[in-house]
Amino acid sequence: MADKSRLSLNTATVNQWSLEECINGCVRHGVTAIDPWRDGLHDLGADVAREMLIDNDIKVSALCRGGMFTGGNTLECEAALDDN
Repeated sequence: MADKSRLSLNTATVNQWSLEECINGCVRHGVTAIDPWRDGLHDLGADVAREMLIDNDIKVSALCRGGMFTGGNTLECEAALDDN
């Protein structure tokens, strides 16, 4: 694929990589946009991720923040909804 200008890496496709590894992989392969999941963002830290993205001129095309909406009772279900 020669033109990667419309390509974005959804980090779930390489979920064995940390967000830092995903960003570095994008740089290595010329991918200029990323679609991180919030758990990876949480693990790396928003400030560190922001700096890495800016320093490497990588855009964020989306933030995958959704989680599971299941729970064993009403309170757990409501907590899952609140978290999303």
